[in-house]
Order: sequence, then C-alpha cells, then structure tokens
Amino acid sequence: TLSIHSFPTRRSSDLPLELLSGTPNPARSPTVLQSPILFCHGGFGCAEFFLPWLTLLAAHGYNVHALSIRGHGHSWAPGFFRMTLLTTSYALATDICAGITHLETLFAARGEVVLAGHSAGGGLVQIVCDQELARVQALALLAGTPSFGA
Repeated sequence: TLSIHSFPTRRSSDLPLELLSGTPNPARSPTVLQSPILFCHGGFGCAEFFLPWLTLLAAHGYNVHALSIRGHGHSWAPGFFRMTLLTTSYALATDICAGITHLETLFAARGEVVLAGHSAGGGLVQIVCDQELARVQALALLAGTPSFGA
C-alpha cells in the first residue's frame, strides 16, 4: 500500500508564537508557493524521513506531503528480497505517479505538483519526468542519484 503524509497549510495567525519567529516578512518576500510539494525518499527510507522538513515548511505556509513507496515505511509488501531483486525502478516510479494523482485530485492541481526526491528517490522522480509518466511544475533533487544505473 502507498502511504502519504500530509501537512495542511496554515495561516500565520494560526501558528504558535514560537513558529512565527522565523517567518519572513510577507511584504519583503515572494509569495509562498501554493502548489503541493511531494517529497520522495531514497532507499531504505520512508515518508517519516521528511517530518522535520514537512513541519518547518508547513509552518511557513507551504503545501507539503511525503510518500512511502511500496516496500518502505508501513508497507511490508513486497518483502526485502523481492523488492531489491524483482521490483523495477519503473514500477517504483509509478508509485510516485499515484501520489501525484492523489494530490492533483485533492487540490485540483493538474500539472502543478512539485517533486522533491532524495537519493534514490531523486532517481525515481527523474524517471517520472523523463518517461513523461506525470506532468509536474518543478523538480528538486536532494543528493539525487542518476535515473540510470542506480
């Protein structure tokens, strides 16, 4: 199963005082990105890996989400050996596409999702874009592997 962790955006007036201390002055900073951002983990990772980033970005008004692809996080299927030996990177990239589709449905954001992939997740998000499996607004690689040979 695919699990997505979402942090709803909040108005600055809803934030506890300690979270407001680092909030930039809206009069001097660009508008906060309204598009959903989907974080994709690397090998042996899961959505929980991004909790510090999700918390920080949500506190600043960003629409942030992270997903655990099959065999990671709370998903026990397929098992470790089947996952590493028999599951293709293309199949894992389709899990990311399912997450994108879910966010597009929730936020009516067709083609506006921003993908951020870490490590092997960086390789997978490149496959999503390279193979045109989904349309995205932007791509961020966080120490990402290449989409080939990883």
